[in-house]
Amino acid sequence: MSTTAGERFERLTVLQVHAKITDGWRPMWVDVRKPHEWAQGTIERAEHFIPHDTVIANGLPGVPLDTPVLLQCRS
Repeated sequence: MSTTAGERFERLTVLQVHAKITDGWRPMWVDVRKPHEWAQGTIERAEHFIPHDTVIANGLPGVPLDTPVLLQCRS
């Protein structure tokens, strides 16, 4: 769960996400799965559906840099 200088993100396990949320962490939860994966089911807390290709190409414009963001993918 640690990051090093220059890293822009950290990888979290499901258990780590659960622990952080239990401790009061409230990130912007973005589901970046493909449309057919989204159709198979969603996570209740996911606030936005933005396919990962769009996030890679455009980032998340309008999201303040100090806002924690949780990107949920299939893998």
